[in-house]
Amino acid sequence: MEKTDHFNISTAQIKTGIKKSLTGSLELSGYSKDMLERNANATIALGLYAFAIEEYGKSLFLKECMKKNEDRHKVKKVVFSGKDSHGKKFNKAFSTLPKERTSFLSEIKHVEPQFNSDRKGIGTKTSDSQTETFSASVLSDLQARMSCFNLDWNDKTEKWKLPPKVDGDLLLKSITVFEKHVSVELDSEYSN
Repeated sequence: MEKTDHFNISTAQIKTGIKKSLTGSLELSGYSKDMLERNANATIALGLYAFAIEEYGKSLFLKECMKKNEDRHKVKKVVFSGKDSHGKKFNKAFSTLPKERTSFLSEIKHVEPQFNSDRKGIGTKTSDSQTETFSASVLSDLQARMSCFNLDWNDKTEKWKLPPKVDGDLLLKSITVFEKHVSVELDSEYSN
């Protein structure tokens, strides 16, 4: 059997996948929003929201596959799995979402910079006692998103890697804008 970098998926299956991705995105963002409304940990809410954004990105990739009027469509496997899967879907979503969904990013801080200072959108490296603001490009990295959930050790500095600190109010506003945007898209899918 020949290995390919894509799946051949029917139009009906892709349409179902788009609806499922949008629904999953809303479900994850809803859990994130619920946490914030209950004054739970905003960092964990950010992690869930980042996965909601990624799931929305998956729906966009699936929509792109249906541009041709065919019965079956080629969907790259990277949409579902692989080393670059998470970042590609996250960045795809961020390229189309309303600007208001990023309002929380300026308030995310890392006490100890743990990413390369040359990555676009991260800012300059600071000493361990200062904070560093970083942007969506960092959240597109799966390891960075996982830092919202997991404690990790930096063997180089012999210190704990601290999770990002998040302004919950700004994150809540961003999630609200995101949910409105995705809900309109989901409604559109059901009306087609």
